[in-house]
Amino acid sequence: EIAGEDLTAFSNEECVATPALIFVPNAFAPAGINNEFKPVLVNADPTNYQMIVMNRWGEVLFSTENIDEAWDGYVGGRIAPEGVYAYYFKYTNFNGTEKEKKGTVLLMR
Repeated sequence: EIAGEDLTAFSNEECVATPALIFVPNAFAPAGINNEFKPVLVNADPTNYQMIVMNRWGEVLFSTENIDEAWDGYVGGRIAPEGVYAYYFKYTNFNGTEKEKKGTVLLMR
C-alpha cells in the first residue's frame, strides 16, 4: 500500500519447454582417460532412449536403452579394432518430441 491506496500488479505467465540437448564425443580410447562412449543428454526423457553403435558394414556392435550405459569399445569380449564407428541415438524431450542423432566416433588405442 502506498498512501492508503491498494496497488495490484499483473504480469503474463509463459511456460517455456526447454529443448533437449545432446553432446556427443567424436573420439574415445578404451585404455585412455575418455575410455567409454556415450552422449551427455540434457533435458531428455530417460525412459525413451536408444543408442546403437555399428561398424562400417552396418553390423550392430552395441545397443542399449539405458541412458546411463556406455560402449566400452569391446565386442564379444575383445577390444574392437581402431577405426571409425557409426552411432545412432534416439531420445525424447520432456515435452514429448522425439529426436534422432547420427554420426561417427573414432575409437583410438
